Amino acid sequence: MSWSARSRDPAGPTDNASESVPTEHHSPGLEVALETVSDRESVRVLDLGPAVAANFEYLSEICRHIRYVDLLGRGGPISEFGETDGQELRRLARRMLPSDWGVFDLVIAWDLINYLDDSRVEAVVERLRALCRDGAILFAMIATTGEVPAAPPTYTIVDRSAVMCEGETVAVVECPRRPPAAVERLLSGFSVERSFILRHGIQEYVAVRH
Repeated sequence: MSWSARSRDPAGPTDNASESVPTEHHSPGLEVALETVSDRESVRVLDLGPAVAANFEYLSEICRHIRYVDLLGRGGPISEFGETDGQELRRLARRMLPSDWGVFDLVIAWDLINYLDDSRVEAVVERLRALCRDGAILFAMIATTGEVPAAPPTYTIVDRSAVMCEGETVAVVECPRRPPAAVERLLSGFSVERSFILRHGIQEYVAVRH
């Protein structure tokens, strides 16, 4: 087993009154994603959230390599995107997700897409496709309401079909309310195989690299 990580900056709200309460949610999309790769040999996972110890322990049961890249962390790779677009975005995406990492069988994007505009999603997804072998799985969570937590929450795998969501604050911000057709267009290079609309306003997607 091997792994590498970039951790989320721990700096953040310290006033308990402003912190959200951790909540556990059923995650059928994660369950399908994990089941799809569980019988493959030498599974390699790319997790686009912070390096959570419980997630590493759980995923290490089904894979031999886990790489963490906290794209949304304070001062992390996404912060370098700034106001650039087009060719520069693709160049930055190649730098933060380099080819020498090898190829992956499973990408866990969590709710990354909720916090990026279309051009940035497209640049990231283009790189993810380049880093995935044919048949690789991309798992993503998309908000179906108009608001998301102001700071990206941290997700902890409770078991194969449940995750704990823990935010830094109860504050919310607007996010793109993308319909399924728009999400599928943004996931160019991946085919959406399953999707699940959940009670707490999230739609989970399980897409396959082709």
